[in-house]
Amino acid sequence: VGLGLAVVKAALQSSAVAHALLDGAHAADKALFNGNPPVMTVFTRAFWVRDEMDLATMEVQLLRAEQLKLVSERDRVRAERDVSEARLRGLEAKAEAAQARAEEHAQSFD
Repeated sequence: VGLGLAVVKAALQSSAVAHALLDGAHAADKALFNGNPPVMTVFTRAFWVRDEMDLATMEVQLLRAEQLKLVSERDRVRAERDVSEARLRGLEAKAEAAQARAEEHAQSFD
């Protein structure tokens, strides 16, 4: 079975076989649907015959989706960082104020 699938896959990589399949699908569309929705051609291209342009377009779409996901994640992390930095600045200011009060209090006993 694996060998058969490998042979079919190799055959589909051949441009002559691909053209023959597309010609057959086009003929089936004319016979079955009078050429109006090219159902067989679309299915043949979607499931059997993929040219370099189809694959490149699909790869671009996948990469763009991944890019949008990463940009969204980056923006979320940046927003979390900004909140954390603001909290840190607030705590640092409170610590400095408490330190100043402690020093003033210590000097008042001198």
